[in-house]
Amino acid sequence: FPGQGIQSKGMGMDVRARSKAARKVWDSADKFTRETLGFSVLHVVRDNPTSLIASGVHYHHPEGVLYLTQFTQVAMAT
Repeated sequence: FPGQGIQSKGMGMDVRARSKAARKVWDSADKFTRETLGFSVLHVVRDNPTSLIASGVHYHHPEGVLYLTQFTQVAMAT
């Protein structure tokens, strides 16, 4: 994913569903974000909630938190 506003709900989930290697990368990233950053990158990408609490901070975006750079960058890197 090149960035520049290309992020969208469900991005990469089709590859994750078909590829054991991709699933391993996503699951590893999800474990890291849960343990270190206080949120599930899989939840953000799958559901794109408009509101999310991560590490005690409340985030909100009317189009979904996937459009906030702190979540976009992690999702794009995965």
